[in-house]
Amino acid sequence: MNQEFDKIVNEFKKASIALPDQWWDDKKAEFIYNSNKLEGNRLQLVDTYSIINDKLNFSSEARFKDVLEVKGHIKAVDTCIFMARNKYPLTDKTLKSFNENLLSALWKFDEYYSSWKQNKQELGAYKIINNSIKYILGGEEGIIEPVSNTVTVEENMKKVFNEMENISDVLERSAYLAYQVWLNQPFPDGNKRTARLSVAYSLLLEGLPLISFKAEGYHFNEGLLRSHKEKSLLPLINVISTEVKQQLTEIMELDKKLKINKTPPNLGLGSSLLF
Repeated sequence: MNQEFDKIVNEFKKASIALPDQWWDDKKAEFIYNSNKLEGNRLQLVDTYSIINDKLNFSSEARFKDVLEVKGHIKAVDTCIFMARNKYPLTDKTLKSFNENLLSALWKFDEYYSSWKQNKQELGAYKIINNSIKYILGGEEGIIEPVSNTVTVEENMKKVFNEMENISDVLERSAYLAYQVWLNQPFPDGNKRTARLSVAYSLLLEGLPLISFKAEGYHFNEGLLRSHKEKSLLPLINVISTEVKQQLTEIMELDKKLKINKTPPNLGLGSSLLF
C-alpha cells in the first residue's frame, strides 16, 4: 500500500538535501497558517509571517484570539523541531508539551479560559472537564462523544501509546496517534492542532523535514472524520501520505534545479581546469 511513499522517502534520504534556515522559517509559517485555518483562524499567511517576525501590520481583519493562536503555535512548532532534532521519544509527555505550548498565549490572555482555571484545569494537562467533538462534513453537522471522559482519559491515553509502540509503519503509527488524540479529546482544547503536531513530530523523527497539512482540498480534518465513519485509518493515512510525497517531491525537484544552475559552464578545456 505504501510502496510509492517508501520510494519517495528513500529517494529523499539518499539525496541528503541540506535545507537552509529560510526553508525552515517558510515551512513553519506555512504549517502554522494551515493548522490554524483548519480551526477557523482568519489570519492570512502574510499575517502569520508578520507575527513570527514580531510585527503587527495585518492585511486582514484579525481577532485578538487569532493572534494568540499564532503566538502559541510558534512556540509549539519550535518545540517540536527542537525535540525531534534531539531525538526525544514521542510519549504522553511530548504530547502534553505540544498542547501546553499551543494554548500558552490563549491561556494567559483569553478570558474564555478563565472558567477552566477556576475549575483547576492545568495548562498542558489532560482535561478535567468533559468535552465533545462538533463537526461538519459534506454539509452534515453532528456531535461525536469522545472515547475518553475525565475519569478514563489518563488510562485510555496510556493504552494508545502502548498500542502505538506495536505499529512499525510510520504512516500507520502517526495516523493512529493523531486519530486517537482526536477521538479521545484528551485536552480541554487544541486537540486537532496537537494531533497534527504529533504527525509532524513522527515524521521528523524519521529524518524527514517539517510537513504541513493544507487547509484546502481533501484535508486533515476531513481525513479524521472519514476514518471515523469508515472505521478505518486509511482516509487519514492517505492525507498524510499525499502531503509527504508531494512536499518531498517539491524539495527534490527544487534541489535538482539549483544544482543544475550551479553547474560550471563547459569551456571545452577538458580536465585542465582541475590542475
